[in-house]
Amino acid sequence: MSKQLRELQARKAALVKDARALTDIAAAEQRDMNEEEVSAFEALKARIEAASAAIDREAALIAEEAHMAMRCERFSKDVKIGEGAFIDPYDEGGLSATLQTHQDHLRFRAMDFKELRQGLVSRMTIAQQHIMDFVQSIQTARPASSVGQKCSMDRPDHLAVDLHGNVLTCQNVSAKAIAPNGQPHHIGQVSNLQAVKMRSATHWSQRSDCPSCPMLQICKGSCMFLEGKLWDAGCDAAYSDNVPFLAAAIEFMTGCIPYYIDGDFREDRKDIFGQIHGAVANRPRRVIPILAYERATAA
Repeated sequence: MSKQLRELQARKAALVKDARALTDIAAAEQRDMNEEEVSAFEALKARIEAASAAIDREAALIAEEAHMAMRCERFSKDVKIGEGAFIDPYDEGGLSATLQTHQDHLRFRAMDFKELRQGLVSRMTIAQQHIMDFVQSIQTARPASSVGQKCSMDRPDHLAVDLHGNVLTCQNVSAKAIAPNGQPHHIGQVSNLQAVKMRSATHWSQRSDCPSCPMLQICKGSCMFLEGKLWDAGCDAAYSDNVPFLAAAIEFMTGCIPYYIDGDFREDRKDIFGQIHGAVANRPRRVIPILAYERATAA
């Protein structure tokens, strides 16, 4: 137990003792407390409640420090978490697990940005990478034409293979998997690279929204194998996943927090945290009865 917690508990015990003394005097004399005693009792009661709140805060702090010490002892302060992003909705199961409503997107953006500013994701290297990547894109005036897909599988010098020598479209799929457009993810063998050809990918430059999207430098086109409603959900999730990093980068460079992005892209994405138009509430309409009455007038 910490010295601060012991002092707070002793202070509370003394206040409780003083409050009981007031009630004991009135009880011994078989009377109610007078006005002066009631005033003194209420003052002591307020101080007791304040002491209790201080004890709760100190106990919570001690518990958190103990928890952090245990984590540091077990994992070390230097442990980094390499991943930290939405999983692309490759199928119906993934689709059901992603953000569903506009409110979900706004709440996530606000929460993620708050945690970034509070340093709660400092162990996730992806946060620093995305923020500094956007900063560098501004510093170097990096053109969109130099931006590749986030997985780098659009590069001719990158190849995904399994232990059987199968060439795959992506490191996250198997040779038996089928892409959303119906084409197999198995696209050849390492023994015959000349015959390898990718038939299930759409580069971000061929998407309708990507070229004008302000998240392009961070998102890098999301998953190039998604199509239809899977692509729509994945693109929306990627935007909400990355816009807090853009906001953090802008604050890092300027000291100002952006809340609205203007430009030639989707209107529903411009209000970053819902502070301009607010969150769209999917709630049933309520009927509020209003009673009408006639005002009596003098003749």
